[in-house]
Amino acid sequence: MQQKERDKVMRAFKNENLQYLISTDVSARGIDVRDLEFVIHHQLPEQTDYYTHRSGRTARAGKTGISLALVLPYEIERVHEIQKELNIKFTEVTV
Repeated sequence: MQQKERDKVMRAFKNENLQYLISTDVSARGIDVRDLEFVIHHQLPEQTDYYTHRSGRTARAGKTGISLALVLPYEIERVHEIQKELNIKFTEVTV
């Protein structure tokens, strides 16, 4: 997406004209949106700092939010690595 298009989409999202925003790891680093309630990770990142950048979208200026990760059985070891490296705890929710 070209920068002009990206700016237009971000304005629409910030103005609540768009309800959902789907982003890559790279573009997630540049997203600055207030009052974002949750982030859904459809895939765990290869680089741990990407998890922080993605999830951090919900915790701006002292706010809190939910970071939900959809995890497949083969990714459990990666969950343990992220928890250890970032000193966080995932809570399992089974559906």
